[in-house]
Amino acid sequence: MDRLPILFCSFLVLLSLFGGSAGEETVSISVNPGWMGWEARDCEMVTDENGTWEDCEYYEVYQTNITDNDWEMDIALGENFTFAFIAANLENGTEYAFSYEIVQTAGNEDGMWQEGVANASHQFFANNTGEYVYNLTGQFISDDIYLNNCTSLRATVSFIKNPNAENGTWEELAKFSANRFSPSGRSMDPLCQTPYHEISNNSGGFLGIFGLCLSPIIFLFTVSKMFSLFLQPSDTEVADNTSRIDVVTNSNTRALFWLIMMFVSVIMFFMSMIVMW
Repeated sequence: MDRLPILFCSFLVLLSLFGGSAGEETVSISVNPGWMGWEARDCEMVTDENGTWEDCEYYEVYQTNITDNDWEMDIALGENFTFAFIAANLENGTEYAFSYEIVQTAGNEDGMWQEGVANASHQFFANNTGEYVYNLTGQFISDDIYLNNCTSLRATVSFIKNPNAENGTWEELAKFSANRFSPSGRSMDPLCQTPYHEISNNSGGFLGIFGLCLSPIIFLFTVSKMFSLFLQPSDTEVADNTSRIDVVTNSNTRALFWLIMMFVSVIMFFMSMIVMW
């Protein structure tokens, strides 16, 4: 009778070994072509007056594995790219989804608006085959307007468990977003800088309106000043200690000044029109 509890416990242990999960799900995601990034090697702990810290040698290496949100894309227009995953310990009969999405962004770092450029997904039910491997491919196709060498993009890859589960019971096993990038890495190219009229529309709109309102006032004021020059005092109205030459010289100087101001007001008006456009 004393052996029954021992045999029962042994049976439970064997049942848990053969009937339980082989382990927690693991997934490894990569992209091809990869990117050049910095990797720490030959690290050692150093102690000095600043305390104890890790000193490493950093090397620029070619990387393809996506492990966090600092990964890069270096894909040119017309070039094929591939996102791949290797998953293990998946639950038998459970649905999983692997996907990528690349969007065009504008505005701040998070994007004030975004528009889809490329995306693909793969959904499957796990079985007892062990590791599961799958590739998703894509290509950047230029349309010269919305997708070109200067377009700002952001890519995201994800691996989700029970993607169609109701009541929000799905589980996100992995999700990584890339740094913002442009095809061929031309985001800093002078050709990719914001055109003058777009900068004016964003930051010079108020100045354009101000110039449109002020330039007519300056123009009318200069016209009135030019007209007043024709009403100069006659010789009898000139003071005894003032020569006629001085009066003429002063009049010519004022006329030249107000003539220049008249041209300035006209130029200001047309420049304001360009800024507003």
